[in-house]
Amino acid sequence: MFATSTFAIGLNLPARSVVFTGLKKFDGTDFGTISTSEYLQMAGRAGRRGKDDCGFSVLCMDPGHQVPPNSDLVELLESKGIELESKLNVNYDMCLNSLK
Repeated sequence: MFATSTFAIGLNLPARSVVFTGLKKFDGTDFGTISTSEYLQMAGRAGRRGKDDCGFSVLCMDPGHQVPPNSDLVELLESKGIELESKLNVNYDMCLNSLK
């Protein structure tokens, strides 16, 4: 299957491997390198829970695309991405409304 970055949202499709043919995407005005968080989200689609011990993420750069500098690739592959903090506030009213 070939997909855009929309695939990262979490389509429930079994995939053992994810192949990247480039690390640039169009943001509406210009092409830029994907962020570490975007890469981790897309690469995280590889590996089927309960079926695979691991998943594979392959960077297969198209010769027509400009390859990012090594420092950008190292940062992309070694960084942890942005830290997320939940804004969900569980309270008594929320629990009662959920039970309705």
